[in-house]
Amino acid sequence: MRRVSVTPIGKILETYFAEMGLSGKMDEQRVLDAVPTVLGQFIHKYVTSSYIRDGVLHLRVSNSILRGELNMQRTALRDKLNGAVSADKMIIKDVIIS
Repeated sequence: MRRVSVTPIGKILETYFAEMGLSGKMDEQRVLDAVPTVLGQFIHKYVTSSYIRDGVLHLRVSNSILRGELNMQRTALRDKLNGAVSADKMIIKDVIIS
């Protein structure tokens, strides 16, 4: 018997996560995975922890000078991270750097 249509496993999992209400958490994980790429490896090596709570990305940076520079670029960083993950959704509302 021949298959009429083939659905990629990624599409099936995406639909399943949406039905289970987990698509928001998956988007947040994609943002966390994009942080090293957006920041760059040199800057990311100073990030000691990162997590998302209530749509706010929290980054702990060990270098005080770098922390100050990143605080001045919070909105640009937020926009780059949201754009890297999804063009139509705003996943991260704010970035807090400490």
